[in-house]
Amino acid sequence: MPQKRIIQKKLKPTRRDLQKQNTRERIYKAAKSLFMTKGYFETRSGDIAKLAGVSHGSIFSHFKSKSDILEHFHNEFLESQIQRIEGQSIQETDTRQRLVKLLDALWEAPRKNKKLSRVMFAQGWLWSEAREDEYQKLTGRLRHIGEEILRQGQEKGEVMADIEASDMMNTMQAQFKESLRMSFYGEKSHAEARRQLHRYLDMICRP
Repeated sequence: MPQKRIIQKKLKPTRRDLQKQNTRERIYKAAKSLFMTKGYFETRSGDIAKLAGVSHGSIFSHFKSKSDILEHFHNEFLESQIQRIEGQSIQETDTRQRLVKLLDALWEAPRKNKKLSRVMFAQGWLWSEAREDEYQKLTGRLRHIGEEILRQGQEKGEVMADIEASDMMNTMQAQFKESLRMSFYGEKSHAEARRQLHRYLDMICRP
């Protein structure tokens, strides 16, 4: 006899489920606001509870710790960046211009959200091992885009052929972080930090 297919219906969220989701979102938004205005270390869990309008214990029913909230912020922020970049079409045919377009797209979001980005940048050492793995998976998607542009540039003779695309991407990633750090902390102006980042492209791209 033919087997019957069992179709599982998606359960509609209960009122309790919706309340829990609403509470989590309020905690999340309150913490985000306080981290940006007061600073991460200056924000106490009690401050978050007060602004969110929840009990102190509610915070730890939804998040393991204050650093857990920050980790969620970071990966949500990075995921939104990646989706935007993956969804856009880089039309330029010149390899250097394609790389500039990619780096500028990555640069734009942290600059628009400077306060929160500075908090996440400074507190990266607090991330758990699990979050670091998640971060590497997310950045791996960006690396794939960059490495593909570099390989295509090598095939066209527009990028140095004697260095692996993955090695160039490693250097570009390090240069990007350093330029962003200098811009965040006022060591260089936005324009100067961006020019420093683009100088590496001048080194690897053939005129």
